[in-house]
Amino acid sequence: QPTKSEIQKVCRTLINGNADCKKRILLKDLIFLFLDENKEELNPNTIRYKKIHLNHFISTIGVNKIVLDLNEDLLLQYRRTLISQRRENTTSNCYIKSVKSFLNWLNKKKFLDQKLSTCITKLKEVKKDIITLTDDEIQILQNSSLEPYLQKQIDVFLFGCYTALSISDMKRIRKNMIIDNSIKIRRNKTEKILSIPIIYEASEILEKYNYVLPCISDNKGNENLKEAFRILNLNRKVRISRKYNKDNAQDQFVPLYSVISWHKSRKTAITSAIKKGIPHPIVMQLTGHTKFETMKKYIEVVDQDLKKEMSKLNYGGN
Repeated sequence: QPTKSEIQKVCRTLINGNADCKKRILLKDLIFLFLDENKEELNPNTIRYKKIHLNHFISTIGVNKIVLDLNEDLLLQYRRTLISQRRENTTSNCYIKSVKSFLNWLNKKKFLDQKLSTCITKLKEVKKDIITLTDDEIQILQNSSLEPYLQKQIDVFLFGCYTALSISDMKRIRKNMIIDNSIKIRRNKTEKILSIPIIYEASEILEKYNYVLPCISDNKGNENLKEAFRILNLNRKVRISRKYNKDNAQDQFVPLYSVISWHKSRKTAITSAIKKGIPHPIVMQLTGHTKFETMKKYIEVVDQDLKKEMSKLNYGGN
């Protein structure tokens, strides 16, 4: 098994070398180089998932495959394998996205003469409900008094509801980022610079933990969050939808606590801001989105709001 430096040396030599030699490099070695070259631009979680996806790709098509073996039939075969493995389409599309980015990189580095990334298309995804917390549910969290290990995660979740920050950004907050009662932070995912005004409730949480939020590992934190929501009887039924291959969408109605996650706090913050009449451009300035279409997937029209608007259609009947 060659070392990392040996793989880099051989690949970089061949990038500007004989075209035929370039096409005979093992794909698994090029995947290694692709991930290594992108580790500075992408956050560690993204790199970790791309590594999982591309390792699955190479183990499926064959660990000894070389660039010359890549063709449309091979990629379509891989897509059919993903379908046969009965993953949810959303998950399969994450695998496909990683493969497409690798193929585009091969094009950029002149390993491929044709753009094969267009040969492997994504699967149709199902439209899902946007799950956010209501004002009453936020109130329950604000009044909670649980065991410290659970209350800490509730406090972190509430901070996300007050700021629209992701969990990865909340982990990085320190006191020196607080300037003129605003959080000055560069988003971990997009590197967009944000200035988030701190409302009273958010300020209380920061002071409670001396400006270092008690974030733990994402998985363990999510487990504690689910347990805390269950204890607080946050069991409103919500719909989760899945789609596999060409099957019809499958809906399930489950208690809120069973699907709660850190990302729901960011969605709650965005939905609450829109409901309270804050203009979309201002909300986008808060969240760091540059396109409304991207932010729109976070916005929920809750049943109560829909019922209120529909009542305007009442023509005098009971």
